[in-house]
Amino acid sequence: MAKPSSDDDNFYVVYSDFDLGVHRQMRECAISLLKKEEGRLSEQVIKALSTKMEEITKKAEWHCVFGQKFATCLECERGSLFYFQIGNTGFVLYRNVGDLIPVL
Repeated sequence: MAKPSSDDDNFYVVYSDFDLGVHRQMRECAISLLKKEEGRLSEQVIKALSTKMEEITKKAEWHCVFGQKFATCLECERGSLFYFQIGNTGFVLYRNVGDLIPVL
């Protein structure tokens, strides 16, 4: 079960291959982007989150998917998965080595 961040009750890390420094940077980025977009999950938000992960990890080709009650089976590069939630929306950042298979 995911625990809320002490800084923001609406931010939860569900699964991560990364340390708290990455969590904090991505939290700040995601919350800032959503405020600018008035809570809308636009393509601009997704692109900016992917770009931020590239900056933090120094690795390219990050993808971001999101959805309500998100569940999926991912074939991703080992050590390259970050799944967090803001409110009821899940965000998954990953580096793909296979196909994304949604689980309904």
